Amino acid sequence: MLGAVTAALVRHREGARHRPQNRARERIACILLSLIWLLFACAPEAPKHDGPFNLLLVSIDTLRADHLGAYGYPRDTSPHIDRLAREGVLFETMVAETSWTLPSHMSLLTGQSSLVHGAFGPNRALAPGIETLAELLAAAGYRTEGYGSAPFVHPIFGFGRGFERYAVLGETIYDAKDAELSDRPDDLPAQQRLWRADRQWRRARLGVEVGDRAIEAIERSDERPFFVFAHFFDPHYDYDPPERYWRPFDPDYAGEIDGVDFLSDPRFAPGMPKADFEHVLALYDGEIRYTDEQFGRILEKLDERGLASKTLVVVVSDHGEEFLEHGSRGHSVTLYDEQLLVPFVMRLEGSVPAGLRVKSQARSIDVVPTVLDILGLETRTTFSGRSMLPFVRGEGGPEEPAISYLWRNPGDWSATLRLPDRKVYLASTKKGASSQVFDLRADRGLFGAALPTHERKHAASAEGRPGLE
Repeated sequence: MLGAVTAALVRHREGARHRPQNRARERIACILLSLIWLLFACAPEAPKHDGPFNLLLVSIDTLRADHLGAYGYPRDTSPHIDRLAREGVLFETMVAETSWTLPSHMSLLTGQSSLVHGAFGPNRALAPGIETLAELLAAAGYRTEGYGSAPFVHPIFGFGRGFERYAVLGETIYDAKDAELSDRPDDLPAQQRLWRADRQWRRARLGVEVGDRAIEAIERSDERPFFVFAHFFDPHYDYDPPERYWRPFDPDYAGEIDGVDFLSDPRFAPGMPKADFEHVLALYDGEIRYTDEQFGRILEKLDERGLASKTLVVVVSDHGEEFLEHGSRGHSVTLYDEQLLVPFVMRLEGSVPAGLRVKSQARSIDVVPTVLDILGLETRTTFSGRSMLPFVRGEGGPEEPAISYLWRNPGDWSATLRLPDRKVYLASTKKGASSQVFDLRADRGLFGAALPTHERKHAASAEGRPGLE
């Protein structure tokens, strides 16, 4: 650009020399030329990218998109994720593969649907022959490290494939040397009863340790580019953040309800007092703020080491969380949007435009092909998903349906097909089958779409009892 402008001004000046009446224009051209050279000489140089980019993939378990500031939430739960969105790209609609950890994370790390990768049930592992993101990047010369903090990202399911270092922090039911998946029931509700009895991992606060491990991985000197996967479990129930993280969101609460034993606490139910309901939400938001702080530490390390312009940073989640929108609590129960709509934010200076919001629907299965496309890595692997980079570049493309699948046991499953304007919900149990069709544009906030917390209202039900709309 500078060369073209300079050439034009020089041509203008040369022409003016042969026309005495244009000497004033010549002087103006000289002044403009000097100013332009000064402007460009003082401007900071664009960051240079020598060699392949690094990749930091952060998954925050149980994170609803509509509880983040970047997605319109009024509470200050996520300043560092919000910063990432300002400096990069945010996908406004990101649909999870399913509403629980194992299948969704496997889709996030393979680009395959759960029916392809095979890890759709509680005692089912990654199928042979399915390549993971870590394997693909290791083959491309990357150093690969991953750190998880929940039982359902344990290596026993295949999550360690392709990682030079992979660990799940804290103790899990799968740590025994003779642990076999076949020893566990192939029934999600039955497995959940076992986990509820194991309070240790539900209440473990591992965010600091996950952040520490990710920072250590970034600090390791190596000529190779790195791929670091960091999984934060803290927003998952139970909700028990340190008080300084939740108190700003509910400063006047003096009641007794807490987020411990969230799934079984009979006090959390339709008709509960508004103050108690809002306090549980504040506890959940406090967990998000705590986790965002740990993520911020990793961003600071990238800045400190001069790696921010050389590292693709991606933040995603495996599923959301329900707070009575459809009569349930938690997740892994339904496929309504409060359990499926999650964040997808990424940043890479010079390759990803800052502040862009992509309206086209993205899916868990799109993360791997998108990452590989941005990194400029080709593969012969056929993915269930597709790269979203054309939408980032403004090239667009056809809308793809998001198909989510929830398998609870052989007689209990559900599936949804979600388009931008409608959603089809199919369910089958031993009692029979059912189907629902939602107009997402007409029913936004009521059926089939996540209801922002600040828009939830308490009202009297038909029976005259306090209820939740």
